[in-house]
Amino acid sequence: MVAGSLLSRGLDDRGLYGVIILAIVNPCEIFAQMLSMGITAPRLHNLNGCMSGVPQVCLGSPMTLPTENWIIRGYGRMGIWTYRRFVENAIRPVIIDCRMVEISVSALSIAKHLVKGGLFRMAL
Repeated sequence: MVAGSLLSRGLDDRGLYGVIILAIVNPCEIFAQMLSMGITAPRLHNLNGCMSGVPQVCLGSPMTLPTENWIIRGYGRMGIWTYRRFVENAIRPVIIDCRMVEISVSALSIAKHLVKGGLFRMAL
């Protein structure tokens, strides 16, 4: 969850040396982790939301997300992390990105029809 951390030593306002730990958090990684947890472990996701104080989350009422047939639109920072987490949890999404040569405009229109028909869910 933590992309990196920084350890620093310095004087505090009283002139005493102290240790400061800064954590650098990657929001794309956190989002991907929470989305994949919601799909693969909805009860754990529900407990995490309750313990974190997320408004309107009731313990024992996990959300239900589809477990298969996901489309990831874009393979940037968010798409890469989402794809990694999905693969770790045995979910094989379809990636649509304008930088990928294999994907054409017709594939995108087909994907839109599949989503509209309820066969796929959009991840991003």
